Amino acid sequence: MAILATDAIVLHSFDYLESSRILRLVTRDGGVRSVLAKGARRSSRRFGSALDLFAQGNAHLYVKPGRDLDTL
Repeated sequence: MAILATDAIVLHSFDYLESSRILRLVTRDGGVRSVLAKGARRSSRRFGSALDLFAQGNAHLYVKPGRDLDTL
């Protein structure tokens, strides 16, 4: 599992299951990526407003080879 730390902007966001959210990010180093933010809907302290539409910041993505969905 590799960690990719890069600047990112949130392009799209939708809810996934009860407590998670799937985001479409455009990143400086990795292009457009889909990521899973586990527990993003449960706790507002963990991510705050960083997952709002067009929010920009530094993202640490956990990338597993052969998968289309990374973990935030």
